Amino acid sequence: MQQLGMSPSEIARQLGLDRKTVRKYLRRPPQGYGPRPARATKLDPYRSYLRERGEPGVQNAYKRLGEIRKRGYPGGDTQLRQAVVGGREEAAERAFMRFESQPGEQRQLDGGHFGNGQGHRLYAFALTLGYSRMRYVEFTHRQDLETLLTGLVPAFHYLGGVTEVILTDNRKTVVLDRGGGQIRWNPKFLDFASY
Repeated sequence: MQQLGMSPSEIARQLGLDRKTVRKYLRRPPQGYGPRPARATKLDPYRSYLRERGEPGVQNAYKRLGEIRKRGYPGGDTQLRQAVVGGREEAAERAFMRFESQPGEQRQLDGGHFGNGQGHRLYAFALTLGYSRMRYVEFTHRQDLETLLTGLVPAFHYLGGVTEVILTDNRKTVVLDRGGGQIRWNPKFLDFASY
C-alpha cells in the first residue's frame, strides 16, 4: 500500500489499525516467524521408543500407554494421544513441501461444503494470503463461476489488492481439465484473471 503512494494514516484507516502500528511495520523489514522452542515433557524420554513402535503401524494410543507405563512412564494419556496424532500428521506431511512467500506474492483459494440448512446447501470459499495468513471467507448457496467471481472482488478489496499468484485446486470453475501436462482453463475465469 505504501508502494502505491498511500500515507501511513490512510493505510491505518483502510486496515483498521493505529497509525503508529503501521509506521512501526513500515520502518522495519518484514520478519518471518520461527518455530517456538519445545518444552520438556514427561513423555520426552519415551519418544524414541514410540517412534520405533510407530513404524510397524502401531497407532493405538491406549496400547502404547500400557507399553511405556511398563517402562516407567509416570504421565497420563493426554500427551501420548497428542504425540500419536502428531506422528500420524507427520507421516501425512512428508508428502508435502512447505514454502514461504513474500508479501504480495501469492494467496490460496480454497472452498468447502458446510452442510444443509433451511433447505439450502451452504458452501464457503476462503482466500488466504500466503505471507500473513490473513483470510477472507464468504459463505454462499452456490459454487458456480458467477458466485466465485462476484465473491473474489470484495475479497481483493478486503485483503488490500491482488497478489501475483493465486493458488487453487482443480475446481471446474477454474480448471476444466488436465491432460498430458496441459491445463485447460475455464475461459471465463481466465478472462477474469487477465482483467
